[in-house]
Amino acid sequence: MSDSPEPRERKVIIFEGRRYDVTDWVPRHPGGAIIEKFIGQDVTVPLHMFHDVRSPVIQSLLKRMDMGPAEDHPLSPFDRDYLELEQKFLDRGWFDVNPLWYSWKMGWVVALLVAAYAVPHPLFKGIFFGLFIQQAAFLAHDACHDALAPRRWRKLASWIFADVCFGISHADWTRKHNAHHLITNRPIEDPQINNLPNLAYSAPEIGLFERTRRKLTAGEKRQIATQHIWFLPMMLLYGRINIVRKNLRRALRGRDPQYLKGFAIHSALWLSILAQGGFDPVFALWFIPTALAVSGILHVQLLLSHIYAPRLMADEQRRIGMKLQIQSNQNISTTFLDDWFHGGLQHHIEHHLFPRLPRHSLAKARVDVRALSEKHSIPYKSDPFLVCIVDLLRGLRRASAPLRQERALQAQRP
Repeated sequence: MSDSPEPRERKVIIFEGRRYDVTDWVPRHPGGAIIEKFIGQDVTVPLHMFHDVRSPVIQSLLKRMDMGPAEDHPLSPFDRDYLELEQKFLDRGWFDVNPLWYSWKMGWVVALLVAAYAVPHPLFKGIFFGLFIQQAAFLAHDACHDALAPRRWRKLASWIFADVCFGISHADWTRKHNAHHLITNRPIEDPQINNLPNLAYSAPEIGLFERTRRKLTAGEKRQIATQHIWFLPMMLLYGRINIVRKNLRRALRGRDPQYLKGFAIHSALWLSILAQGGFDPVFALWFIPTALAVSGILHVQLLLSHIYAPRLMADEQRRIGMKLQIQSNQNISTTFLDDWFHGGLQHHIEHHLFPRLPRHSLAKARVDVRALSEKHSIPYKSDPFLVCIVDLLRGLRRASAPLRQERALQAQRP
């Protein structure tokens, strides 16, 4: 009897009608473990979404992993239309970065930071510093999507705008954001739109969490039951503290010097403004909550684009394919007055369909994307900011209704 180990099961994906063996590539995939969720599936559209497939590097990798044609595996009508639309955008030059536009955005970030130091009152310091963090976060997002700087400068740009200006780890964010884009709104699994046991975005998720993870405690149930009441103030005043706290804990545990250096500079920015007020408690009480609330609006903005869209399970997402990028996202309708404030990511459906599109091209893509959604009978949702907030709170109230009913029944028992 042979003692030789059994051969490994090969991990295969399908791309543009051909099969590719990615067994040895999976652990080295720069985008993280998200590739594991697509083994055995057609990744034509996801690969186009995240990579310029014309790149010699991509072509070389595909050539080495090519296993031949995938028989009887044609593209779906939606996938064909998506690829035609991508080619149209490429022909129009919409994937090209406009350096002047991004220079203007960087100028805003610098100006807001300077204003935070220059104005005397701590309230206005908080407003300007909060806006500095929010607008820098948009640039961090662009850098991590390769839509801001050439690839050789990507890590530096990501570190400056994410770690230093925004205060979170660009490496950790990128891994989670890649997964978020490809399994958007998938209950429990989407790492950026999953906040159980603290928040529930749909009632079925509570049961799914208890079946697959653990039972909710009585305190957690009470918290979720009232989530529509405390969500906004908690998100505005504690959202940033919570995300930075988690990043710092992971960095200390994993000994991540890159993030820790960036966090040290970010902390120095806060402390230097507090030093302007002589570390006076009254000054701090004006400045800190204001800066947290203004920068915390960013977290509300991003959640508005997702959390009351359909929450589809893994099998449902696989069945509809990348149509989910329209179905599981929500745009925010803006005017010229608030367009700057939302940074371009109010065109969130367009961003999720074409994440490599620079922000300055997203608004131009809306007409074509709306036509694509109408052709395939997919609802295309876009509402004003305040309407989105009201819908969000209503959605949170609906999601937590079973827990309130459970508590009411328990209160009636002798």
